[in-house]
Amino acid sequence: MTPHEAPRSAPDDPDAAAPGEVPSLLQVLESASLFRGRPEIVIRHNGREYRLRQTRLGKLILTA
Repeated sequence: MTPHEAPRSAPDDPDAAAPGEVPSLLQVLESASLFRGRPEIVIRHNGREYRLRQTRLGKLILTA
């Protein structure tokens, strides 16, 4: 395993996600529920504000 690789789960791990799946321990939020029709939102994290915005091509950009 290289320093940039995440450790792999054991094959018998019931919480292990298949390639391309979201692990069951993660909460999945739809971006539409966060943006609610707005092009940009502000997220406060550890006392700092971050802006998350959508581009015209549907990409997301997070800036501090």
